[in-house]
Amino acid sequence: MKTVLFLLLLISNFAYSQITIRNESLVEKPYYKPKSFDSLSNIQEQKRFIDYKQYLGYKLYLKPKSTKFTPSQTDKKFIDYLTTDKETSLKKPGKIPFNDIIIYKAFNGGKGLSEAAKDQYQRALKQYEDLDKLNTNIYLPEFISVKTDPTDGVIYGYAATKQSEVESKYFTILEIEGRDKYSQDKKFKKLEDLPSDLSTQTAELRIKLKKDQTNDTLYWNVNEARNFGNYPFILVPYFEKAKRDFVGQNLVATKNISNLVNSKTGDIVNIEQNQKWFCEDLSLTDTNKAKYLKPLYYLTNQNNTIVLDIDQLRSSFITEVQYDKIQEEKKLAEAEKIKQEKEDEQKRIAEDKKNRQLYINKYGAKFGSLIADSKVAIGMNMEMCRLAWGEPLDINRITMKGYAHEQWVYGFGTYLYFNNGVLSTIQD
Repeated sequence: MKTVLFLLLLISNFAYSQITIRNESLVEKPYYKPKSFDSLSNIQEQKRFIDYKQYLGYKLYLKPKSTKFTPSQTDKKFIDYLTTDKETSLKKPGKIPFNDIIIYKAFNGGKGLSEAAKDQYQRALKQYEDLDKLNTNIYLPEFISVKTDPTDGVIYGYAATKQSEVESKYFTILEIEGRDKYSQDKKFKKLEDLPSDLSTQTAELRIKLKKDQTNDTLYWNVNEARNFGNYPFILVPYFEKAKRDFVGQNLVATKNISNLVNSKTGDIVNIEQNQKWFCEDLSLTDTNKAKYLKPLYYLTNQNNTIVLDIDQLRSSFITEVQYDKIQEEKKLAEAEKIKQEKEDEQKRIAEDKKNRQLYINKYGAKFGSLIADSKVAIGMNMEMCRLAWGEPLDINRITMKGYAHEQWVYGFGTYLYFNNGVLSTIQD
């Protein structure tokens, strides 16, 4: 009995001892590798937030504003998306003297006022002293006045980065963070920590930049991630590759292009496929079609000069070197095709010759030759006809005592008729 009890206790203790705790730090969040940087495209919206990391370490160039473009009423005419951690105090221009403000004229410049009115006048005067002051985080700001209200003296306008301080300047991308602009948590997060279901319409991006000329640190604020590619920055490696790929080379048109304009004469230029042009330059150019200077290729052909943007050229031209390579590959492919066709023809002839001999050996010279030539003749049996013409589309049979009649249907009004298995009539 003691032995049985001991065994039961041992089994019980053994069963409970199987539960263990393992102290090990687990990686519970998947790691997504950012997309590799592709210098064939400029900065653009990404489907996955992690893919914005591909731009880290690369240089940007802020394009100058066009002097020819006519902006619409809704176009922003200033830079308000570059900020710093430090506040700057601005003085707004356009301040009206206190005594000229309509609502304060009743004070009569402080003359002949009661003590209570004097006290009210002094308070209003002191408050008005700071009316033209503004603290802002805008990078290298200036205040652009819109108007000053003569009634209360309020100065309307906005703080913006001085255009001359940033346009035509180079910047290096140091860091990119994001956040949900409608979330109560206003802290920017690492891209890999953003929710996967966060929309590009509600996601804000903050890109930390270094101004290469001065080593200033600043932030480029993108209000909606979907607009990332709509800012006047151009990726330096994108521009450099575009220049390296085509400038100074002969180009060949890959398709017909109509209604281009000769940039020197205004004449209409139509380009035909395989026409050759020389790529003279790629430069930022002022046009009346873009708010900022646009990178344009200059192509020349005899007396014509045309301009194309980077995407237009890449989709319409290849270099002459590429063209010659393609033509050579086509020639090699055609030669290989002809060679293969000859080999296939020789094999077919050899196979036909072999089959012809087999048919002759089995069915005799007359019928064997006809079968090899895909022909039928009166007197052939059904096996010979099948070898010569293949299986019929349909078979109609009439069987009587001592007599079997078949009609084989081959389509297009062609029929074979057999009596007791022997071809007796051909109808075509």
